Amino acid sequence: MATASFSEYLTIDDIPLSTPAWVTEDIAELLSGPETRGRDLLNPARTGELARRRGLASRTVAIPIVVNGYVDSDGVEHADPRAGLIANLDELKAILTPVSSTLTGTRTLQWVNEDSGVTREAEVHVSPAIATAAIGPHAVRIVVQMTLPGGVLRDEAQSTLTININHNQVTKTHTVTVPGNFEVQDAVIEFDASGAGDPDCDSFTITNLTYDAGGGVYLEYDAAVEDPLTIYCGNYSATLGATEVGGAIVSAGSPIWLPLLPGANSIKVDIPGNTVNSHVHLHVYGVWV
Repeated sequence: MATASFSEYLTIDDIPLSTPAWVTEDIAELLSGPETRGRDLLNPARTGELARRRGLASRTVAIPIVVNGYVDSDGVEHADPRAGLIANLDELKAILTPVSSTLTGTRTLQWVNEDSGVTREAEVHVSPAIATAAIGPHAVRIVVQMTLPGGVLRDEAQSTLTININHNQVTKTHTVTVPGNFEVQDAVIEFDASGAGDPDCDSFTITNLTYDAGGGVYLEYDAAVEDPLTIYCGNYSATLGATEVGGAIVSAGSPIWLPLLPGANSIKVDIPGNTVNSHVHLHVYGVWV
């Protein structure tokens, strides 16, 4: 299957949605932002309502695609354009099937802009209810509905933001720059020793001071850290070496484990009793609304 010569195109599970046989007509809806969900708290005894945090809702986008019957997806001419149109539609529908090998039933949609070097992606549910309209005997325009459960696009490549800590430091505040234009809520935090060996400290606390929450928002593991500690903020879990320790992580200031704002974030790390050179890695994917 050949990709048509476009500098901007979509793929679904790495299969192009622009080829000699079909072309994505418009991606404008994909660039629209999601709505929010949540509501403020009404107290009958108080004036107005108490503000509460909003989250992003899922959203559904319509992707129009024009299919022709003159050539196949590799650019080979069809002898019968009408039969070729049916064959191309069958091939494209097979690509757009909602059947997935993932447990969530989602497919990976990518938006690639080669001119700017931007690739963003989202896990999507593809609807088989494809709307089809003829634009002649040898071409049709179809509209595919795709639902983004997360509501956002994300960077294809993961960014790693590192904080280095010397052996004589028990606290360090460092600014990291988070890509994207919306909050990251699923960072993976790794704390381990630099070079050979394991970390050695009495506890581990990481705080994002950028949030105005009475000292920021933080995560704390209040026990000795003598093996690498990894905290998975997206699913509220953690491991110390090979041991699950998610239940020992204390979170404060936010229902999200250590959210990160787009742009500069002031991150404070406290490791009392530290005896070795160590580092904290924040692994993130930029989020785009």
